[in-house]
Amino acid sequence: MDEDHVREQRVLSLRELAAQITELAGHLNAANYRWLSLIAEFDRRHGWSDGSTQSCAHWLNWQCGIDLGAAREKVRVAHALEKLPRIAAAMERGELSYSKARALTRVACQKTEEYFLHRLTRHSMWRSWCAAIGVRRSRKSCLEKLNNKPPERSATFTMQTARWSSKPDCRRKSVLW
Repeated sequence: MDEDHVREQRVLSLRELAAQITELAGHLNAANYRWLSLIAEFDRRHGWSDGSTQSCAHWLNWQCGIDLGAAREKVRVAHALEKLPRIAAAMERGELSYSKARALTRVACQKTEEYFLHRLTRHSMWRSWCAAIGVRRSRKSCLEKLNNKPPERSATFTMQTARWSSKPDCRRKSVLW
């Protein structure tokens, strides 16, 4: 950073700094959405397939310097957003971070995305992630108890039949009502 820029930041009030930080976060969220959209299209068209690259995630690892596990998750989220238009639109507008979109794409489907979008985005990222983990565990636990037979109203099943107690480290105790 040049000295003039550093001086300018020191002159700004904390409120102005906070406003600039949150504004830029929104721009980053929107840019991240655009980037994920490009990844989904690149993967769909097999742009990574050159005979030696194994997958889009491997290509992202090689060309963009992203850890392979994180790259796989980027590809997963990119494709999931294509099927979740409300979540995608919130991210495109800059209202939803990649972290929250990632958590939401783990639990939402087209029938439940509005519910989860409203419910999980009101909280901090940590609480949203813990809630998503709890929903996934509850769904699995409930389905196991029903011998893996999904109920008739599966879109609302997860939230209506399961509850969990919150622990600070994200552990949840699933309980059938």
